Amino acid sequence: MKNKYTISVIIPVYNEEKNIEPLLRSLLELQLPIKQILFVDDGSSDGTLVVLQNVSAQYDCVEFISLSRNFGHQAAIKAGFDHARGDCVVTMDGDMQHPPSLLYQMVKIWQEGFDVVQTRRICEYDQNFFKKHTSSFFYKVINFCAGVHIEKGAADFRLLDLKIVEICRDLHEDTFFWRGIIPWLGFEQRFVDYMPQTRLYGSTKYTLKKMLRLAWEGISSFSLLPLRFATLLGGMLFFVSLVYAVYVVICVFLGDAVSGWGSLMIAVLGLGSVQMILLGLLGEYVGKIFMSSKKRPVYIIKDLCVKNS
Repeated sequence: MKNKYTISVIIPVYNEEKNIEPLLRSLLELQLPIKQILFVDDGSSDGTLVVLQNVSAQYDCVEFISLSRNFGHQAAIKAGFDHARGDCVVTMDGDMQHPPSLLYQMVKIWQEGFDVVQTRRICEYDQNFFKKHTSSFFYKVINFCAGVHIEKGAADFRLLDLKIVEICRDLHEDTFFWRGIIPWLGFEQRFVDYMPQTRLYGSTKYTLKKMLRLAWEGISSFSLLPLRFATLLGGMLFFVSLVYAVYVVICVFLGDAVSGWGSLMIAVLGLGSVQMILLGLLGEYVGKIFMSSKKRPVYIIKDLCVKNS
């Protein structure tokens, strides 16, 4: 049982100027030893940074990191990990949909000896039919492709022991997908179900484009199955081509061969399209290798207020 401990709370924010103070008040009202509330401004274009500067000057435990541009939610979490100081670290969104009161239960489970306390949405009331079913499909696909199991409804609202965070600091990848990386680490974890709260202000920053990009990053970062599928598809098409070649030879010997512009174009266009798909898959993975070889930083800090207390 961990009796004396401190908590760091990492909150990536992007254009959330109206949600910062209500969330901060909710966290400060908790009777928990929160040592550090670290906001990571992911290149906001509104007044988010000004609000963070004001609240950090007002409260000793409030700190912020301002990134030079929008590097993405996952990179912002990595920036928070690199500057967290608590014995356990909580990551949560800045839109008030992750209930701060759940920290009591998460900390209690951590005190029982679990290194990872992962939350899981049980009700997605604000999601339309399309988003709900594509999300479900994504979890099925990535669990089939990858070597890790990601629970349906798992969110980036979790508590990690400091030793897990230190491992995350040492990870050097071009892109991060924390919902896959955390279970991949293999430490003992426990799930806590929660019902998301209503967003107070603004709208979700996860557009369809960003969700699709996150889905592809998750699949391609943890699985070679798309490349293996490409190899299998290529082998099947080669077999079909051999069968069709035998058919053509037989037709020639029987004198039934007739030159057909339509069938020729269908064959050429069909094979050409498949080749482009396969080259695209290969290009995605080669591109990842290329970007990783540059060894560029995952994020760049423009301004920060991190206190040493």
